[in-house]
Amino acid sequence: MGTSLLLACIGLLSFVGQLVCDQHQQQQQHQQQQQQKQQQQLLLSSAAKEFVEKLYEYDSLRPKIVYSPYSIHRALTMTSLGARGLNAEEMKEVLCITSLGDSVHSLYRELTQELSSRTDVTIQIGLGLYINPFYSIRPDFSESVARNYFSEVAHFNLTADGGAERPINDYLLSKTPSLTWRPLIDDSIEPDTSMILVNTVAFNGAWRTAFDSRLTRTEPLMLSSHSGKEVEMMHGDMTINYKRDTLNRVDIAELPFVGDRFTFFIVLPMSVGGLKKLGMYLFHSNSITE
Repeated sequence: MGTSLLLACIGLLSFVGQLVCDQHQQQQQHQQQQQQKQQQQLLLSSAAKEFVEKLYEYDSLRPKIVYSPYSIHRALTMTSLGARGLNAEEMKEVLCITSLGDSVHSLYRELTQELSSRTDVTIQIGLGLYINPFYSIRPDFSESVARNYFSEVAHFNLTADGGAERPINDYLLSKTPSLTWRPLIDDSIEPDTSMILVNTVAFNGAWRTAFDSRLTRTEPLMLSSHSGKEVEMMHGDMTINYKRDTLNRVDIAELPFVGDRFTFFIVLPMSVGGLKKLGMYLFHSNSITE
């Protein structure tokens, strides 16, 4: 009896030890997977940053060009799903995603899911690719785009009621209902248009420290040393992270949103004419002094 009980205890301890060992291995595997995922996310962030730096340098001479780095890199990376051979290699090189391989698409899927699932802020994202009916669309391309980018791929309809732009606008507004304007203007799609790539992002969040609306007043916003525009400006007394960079002559303020997951950074040149120089500084990570 004693021997049987001893053997049973040894067997139980062996089972518990194996169970603890298995749990430890699972935890290690999970940690390794999380670390690998974080490294890939950092690579994706670096790729988007590097691409936007190149784009900014190319587009800096064109006035009033405003774009979202996340949106434009994501949209163009999506189109690379349809590229083959040399075209695919060139697109990956330009987008700086060669080292990520095919994992870049699943990374964007996970990032989009994470952004869309936030509860402390509202983030709505619409992305669509529309092709001239003259060209065919491969089903596997449409499936990959829908799976990884939650995007619509379709032919645009030149005979649609209200114009070819209307179905596209309706789709984008269904994805980003917070928008109050139609992304595509009438008659912007012509019979010889080959492709339309559109992206919309709507963000709505509450400041962690709210501004008092009673203090908002109209003041001049200087666009250059010679011209300005009257705009409504918010005012308030609050404690925020603030930096004065005297070397690069910029002031930096951080305004976090509720939840502290998202932050609005304001980088303001000390001189009215310092905006162009500021753009050069922002795309060189070591230029802003600590």
